[in-house]
Amino acid sequence: MWWSSPAVGDWVRTTRTEATSLTDVLQGGGLPAGTRGVVVSRDGRWARVRAEDTLGTVEVTVPAHHLRVTARGRGEEAFARSAGLRSAVRVGAFLALAAPVLWFVVQYMWINRGTDGLLVALVLAALDSAAVSLLELVDDPVRAVLAAGLFALTARVAFGPRKGER
Repeated sequence: MWWSSPAVGDWVRTTRTEATSLTDVLQGGGLPAGTRGVVVSRDGRWARVRAEDTLGTVEVTVPAHHLRVTARGRGEEAFARSAGLRSAVRVGAFLALAAPVLWFVVQYMWINRGTDGLLVALVLAALDSAAVSLLELVDDPVRAVLAAGLFALTARVAFGPRKGER
């Protein structure tokens, strides 16, 4: 049952990188192997799959043998709810990482009435933040390691695994 061809409504993962546009074909990009999706329709040896993209879903037609079934008959509606929830979590994680930088930019522009020197200020703030993190590591190593782990986990949720891990 698990090794048979996927049917409509089955949840699947891609086993290869699948191009979603002509640009992907030319550049060798596309949906990476391991991308979650649901089979929307079948036509012979081809399957139309609604797959997760960074901030939503995209439909792509792929050969059925490029898919691995992860759940039988769960359906499109459940997949849409699941993909929507994961997208919302990604957006939230991205905002949690970007909020301090955006707040710094807003404060800088308010105080200096423009963007002159903003790039230099961002670099200096990043270096200052790294120095404070090192001091925190010496002063309270458990808290610093926990904070770094939480940051890494949030970054992984927001941006996904690195290309080599997929």
